[in-house]
Amino acid sequence: MRAFSVLTLASALFGAVSALTVPVKRSDIDSVEFLEARANPIKFSNGAKQHMTNLGLAKGSAERKEVKAYHRKIVGEEMAKNGAHSAQVVHLAHKVGSVDPKLHVTAGFWDKDDKRIKSSYGDPPKSGNLHHVYAEHHPVNPTYLNAVHAAGKTLRRRSDDSIDYLEARANPIKFSNGAKQHLTNLGLAKGSAERKEVKEYHRNIVAGKMAEHGAHSAQVVHLAHKEGSVDPRLHVTAGLWDKDNKRIKSTFGEPPKSGNLHHAYGDPHAVNPTYLAAVHKAGKTL
Repeated sequence: MRAFSVLTLASALFGAVSALTVPVKRSDIDSVEFLEARANPIKFSNGAKQHMTNLGLAKGSAERKEVKAYHRKIVGEEMAKNGAHSAQVVHLAHKVGSVDPKLHVTAGFWDKDDKRIKSSYGDPPKSGNLHHVYAEHHPVNPTYLNAVHAAGKTLRRRSDDSIDYLEARANPIKFSNGAKQHLTNLGLAKGSAERKEVKEYHRNIVAGKMAEHGAHSAQVVHLAHKEGSVDPRLHVTAGLWDKDNKRIKSTFGEPPKSGNLHHAYGDPHAVNPTYLAAVHKAGKTL
């Protein structure tokens, strides 16, 4: 009888201790990311975290941490301007799907008393609970940009002419995805001496146009061509940006046309023989 009582008492005590030390599992605190967010004033919504997962940025990976740090840097600067003590990233950096034409991170801000800070954004100004934190002054994190492109997505609208717009900041003269694919289609393999030679030929042409307009960066959108264009002169189609990363408008053709893209004429330059041979080998013509 005594043994039974001891066993019963021990079981009761063990059950009581277990109830105190083993909390009921809750889905919202099961992830490592949630615990990390509690210690960081800039959190990520479930939607933003799912977006990163959908882009192939695995939980706990160095790539995901890098992308989160990029967004936190952008949001952190805006927090300081608004006197916010905490924030939550709701949508990762984007333009597509938004009424706001500028690249931005969508986030919510709270003050030191955990009261929501109202926002004002866009032109004309709009107000609401979410802030548009502009990212134009930061080069897009290459890991984030690569993940977006690998998923077949874009940060920008079609009207921006190229999804590689911000990549131009990292190099004075970059090549759009379309231009790079064109090089590949011509049999100019990535990393090959021939491809580098052809890219250098195009950069020399575009550099002249940059100097003419005081541009600080550019992007080749279409390789040197005449065929398929309303402009009868051999030209490279490129976008140009000034020192403040603002797009420089263009005037080209006869009669003059204006737009976002420039025609950098290749007439003063002898056509690069490697490029010309690749075009002819592909059964094409300039």
